[in-house]
Amino acid sequence: MVNLTTKYVSTITSDTTTKLLFQRPVFVAVAPDGKSLFVSISMSRYIARIDLKTGNVTNVVANATTPFLVDDPYGVSPNGTYEPYGVLLMPDASVLIVADHTFDAVRCVKLAGTVGVGAIVTIAGNGTGGYADASRDDTASSFMAEPSVSMFNAPQGMGWWQMGNSTWTFLVADYFNGAVRAVTLQNDSFDPFPPPELYNKTIAISIAIAALTSMHQHQSSNVVYAVRSLTQVISLGGQITMSTSNSGVIIAGSNTTSGTADGAGDAARFQRINGMTGDDGEFLYVADNDTIRGVSTTGAHIVTTLITNNMSTFNAIVLGLPCKLFVAGYNTMIYMVDLCNGNSVSSLSNVSLSGGISLISASVVAGRSLSQCASLASLSLFVVSSNTIYCLDV
Repeated sequence: MVNLTTKYVSTITSDTTTKLLFQRPVFVAVAPDGKSLFVSISMSRYIARIDLKTGNVTNVVANATTPFLVDDPYGVSPNGTYEPYGVLLMPDASVLIVADHTFDAVRCVKLAGTVGVGAIVTIAGNGTGGYADASRDDTASSFMAEPSVSMFNAPQGMGWWQMGNSTWTFLVADYFNGAVRAVTLQNDSFDPFPPPELYNKTIAISIAIAALTSMHQHQSSNVVYAVRSLTQVISLGGQITMSTSNSGVIIAGSNTTSGTADGAGDAARFQRINGMTGDDGEFLYVADNDTIRGVSTTGAHIVTTLITNNMSTFNAIVLGLPCKLFVAGYNTMIYMVDLCNGNSVSSLSNVSLSGGISLISASVVAGRSLSQCASLASLSLFVVSSNTIYCLDV
């Protein structure tokens, strides 16, 4: 601490343990009441809250346990910041804004409330370096929280710029892009976290099972399958109850290590599962990075690689009519895999969306979701593209 009057420098607190808590502290933010100091500890991958009266140090948000950008909107999983740099407090000190340097994202950590304290949600960026601006209106470039758009490249320091009656704007030093970026929030409506009434319905599952992403329910048995930590498939059983004892049954993969190995159960490895679907029989299908893989839900739970796509990463998957699997790629293409014809692959790029907009120019990559629409009598898909949902007749 530097006293600007006496120009005296003193140490508020330091790491006197062997836990290496203060490996490379980089940025600080003082609470409005002057009682707390928030410090980003980049190498230790956490954010410290220091009580300026006692010197006590507490961890604001969990360390990231995976090199992938995974949010925790309920504050119950072990996934948090990976390499925090800039820290900035909202005026009411209820939310801490963080520049996550390695994840190339700006994220929010919940500091106050009756539920969900410690939750972390990404508001801009997607975990990969890039450069893109977002408009403030409802145009196709308004993708502040769109996970398929790379917006920053190693963001660092942040500071408030303008605080008007209806908007707050802060600046971000976008390091590798060599730019200063402005992020504007609607101060009368900005709240990136789930409403309190949702916590009681999901908190029990979240406490027991960390970092769930894609889910699929088997229609006949009602068994719910989920993806954990992007690299493991688990079963939650047929009854989701308010119990913290349901930690899930491992079907395939590992929640701590990634890879490409096929095999049985936990001997198999996944790279990054971006989507999951299934039939009403014995198989799940996952979009695993640039591959489509089948997972048996019975017996030894065999994982088999069905398709490898060297052109693009898959970011969404849905099972249409029997044997027809549809996947969306980051290269703006939608593919159909015929499971009953040797897993043959065909592209749907010649199909146009409403208004004569082709799939490629509509940038399917900007919309990461696919699901079935219309009735089973026809092949139709919902395609989410940027801010628009299309029903596409195949």
